[in-house]
Amino acid sequence: MESSIYGFPVPVNFNIALPDGTKRTGTVDFAAYARGSCQNLILHKFKMSPKNVGQVEFRIYEVVTGQWKGGLVIRAVSLMPIADNCIGSHRQQGERMEDQKMEKGNWSRKQKSQNNHPQSWAILTRADAVEGSSADGLHARLEEGVLLDRKTKKYMIDAASNKNMFMVLARGFAIAWGNDTRYWTWKPDKRNREEELARLKAVCWLDIAGNLQTIDLSPETEYEIVLHVKIGRRSFGFFIPINFKITLADGTQWEDSVDLSAYAKGSWHDIALHKFKTPSNNAGEVEFRIYEHSGHWKGGLVLRGVSFKPK
Repeated sequence: MESSIYGFPVPVNFNIALPDGTKRTGTVDFAAYARGSCQNLILHKFKMSPKNVGQVEFRIYEVVTGQWKGGLVIRAVSLMPIADNCIGSHRQQGERMEDQKMEKGNWSRKQKSQNNHPQSWAILTRADAVEGSSADGLHARLEEGVLLDRKTKKYMIDAASNKNMFMVLARGFAIAWGNDTRYWTWKPDKRNREEELARLKAVCWLDIAGNLQTIDLSPETEYEIVLHVKIGRRSFGFFIPINFKITLADGTQWEDSVDLSAYAKGSWHDIALHKFKTPSNNAGEVEFRIYEHSGHWKGGLVLRGVSFKPK
């Protein structure tokens, strides 16, 4: 939905027709979603069977109000599996029972690994490629992290809580003069060369901003926003604390500052900025901004990203 979207005072309608003739109707309220961002909207779920042969039809429409509307960009409608229940579906019953006995000790782990899969599959449509299609394989891959949105975000499953965790990488920031090599340089991260780090050479106006859609986070969960930054051995100009501002999906704002001179030079630091709880409907976005506009020159920082970690 573009920032200039207009004409959607009422929800749009959709119809789904399955091969067996079953029909489902519903509505989607575009006004409830953040502007200027891509959304994955779940319309319906259904189960395939050997007899379920035919085609699935869908229709999305709004013709009641008769008013002009615009500002949508439509990529596609996808049909995605929400669980890995097709592997081994043709095995004999005795083999399945034996497998169940062998896996009894791992039952709780398997249940845990599958809890997030419907949301995970939807999020992973934004990834270039993901290795491992089984439930366990997917969970293991997500514990390591998957790059999304042209390598501007990293999606992970937190092993301790089994909740969604995200990092907005430096390439996903809006950095003042970030593409001007007089002030900033970019280099691959040694830990993962597909990720890029932003190195501040010198600026007198530090301004960094980013955002994350809360629909990607686990609902009704407390999250901590953490800045991942390295303070170079030759860093300078941070005798004044830098400011940060957090704007939550409901419009609530939080402002504070952090004194980088209190952190050791030559080391990476995880600096907690704020905590918040995601709402049940999980619609909107969280915005963050890190800045220092006093006018004196400063440099020597290396930015990796800002993460949203479940507590």
